[in-house]
Amino acid sequence: MRLNVLICAFLGILMVAAASGCAKKEEPKPAGPAPLSEAAQDGKILVENMCTVCHSLERVTEREETKEKWEKIIKEMQGKKPGFISDADAAKMLEYLSTVQGK
Repeated sequence: MRLNVLICAFLGILMVAAASGCAKKEEPKPAGPAPLSEAAQDGKILVENMCTVCHSLERVTEREETKEKWEKIIKEMQGKKPGFISDADAAKMLEYLSTVQGK
């Protein structure tokens, strides 16, 4: 009788151990995007406010370009509407676009 109790206890512990080993483990949560620098945060606001004067925001945010290509695009836009995008603003926009929409 005592042997039956020990065997049942052992089997119970074994079943609990097996069940806990089969439990689904949670996947680690992704860290999320890295925080933007202050210049990139300013650049985001500038892109959203200035680029959308002539383009939809999707036209900008759908693209992924190298930093050099973004710089060329911004210079081209400065030439199309002189005085609208200052060099200081262009630098912030470049920081944002190359960080978030960069290759």
